[in-house]
Amino acid sequence: MIYPCFKDKVALITGGTRGIGRQIAELLAFSGCHVSLVYLRDKRSASAAESELGKSEVGVQTIQANLIEDDAVPKIIAEVHKRYGRLDYFVSNAVFGVLKPIGEFTGKRFDIGMKANATAYILLAQAAADLMVPLGTVDDPWEVPEGPLPANKRMVAMSSLGSVKVIPGYAGVGASKAAIETITKYLAAELAPRGIGVNTVTGGLVDTDSMKAFKNSQEWVDDQVKRTPLGRLGQPADIARVVVWLLSDQAQWITGQNIVADGGLSLV
Repeated sequence: MIYPCFKDKVALITGGTRGIGRQIAELLAFSGCHVSLVYLRDKRSASAAESELGKSEVGVQTIQANLIEDDAVPKIIAEVHKRYGRLDYFVSNAVFGVLKPIGEFTGKRFDIGMKANATAYILLAQAAADLMVPLGTVDDPWEVPEGPLPANKRMVAMSSLGSVKVIPGYAGVGASKAAIETITKYLAAELAPRGIGVNTVTGGLVDTDSMKAFKNSQEWVDDQVKRTPLGRLGQPADIARVVVWLLSDQAQWITGQNIVADGGLSLV
């Protein structure tokens, strides 16, 4: 689906060169949106994304950054500003963490997931908001201005069912996803006066490379598919379409919400 509202806008997507992030980037780019895609280390995927999305005749920028590092956020925002001079959409999609039973966790292992997922989300959202609508636009972050809000800007963060359900070995990432859902609510309230909407999308079981990291992954996947009312494994495009809709003008009245797209798995 092509959304005219994205033409000549700019989107920043972490984890944007593979899986769900890549699908989001494609939907936006082929709707006329310029994209900046953050990746960790897979240069081949970054190059492929840049080449393929470049066919849409929009600006495509790839940025290598490790979200755990202190200089990652300033570097990302500086490169987006240098290339486009503006930002309209931010998608926090990158995920990283140690897959271990919670009884095997050390403080360092736990901190990795929280810093890469939850802390990076906060810091990037703060910096992205300042590029979307500069500070000083409103005096009080809780004051609702009279008249129409500023130009529509949107943020979406990715969560997962591991935030509310026990998934073996997923405790560290699951805790960070629960934090992300809470962070979204606070961001939505504080950024609303600046015309910025913030939401979360919780995906169910999705066919991406990350599934291979789980022990006995195929047996687990088969069991989850059997329990999913819609009877199949989710695809990156299933989640990407929800994210892009939340970024679009059609979702202007939705903020601070968590939209679950899981084929009904959480119902049973």
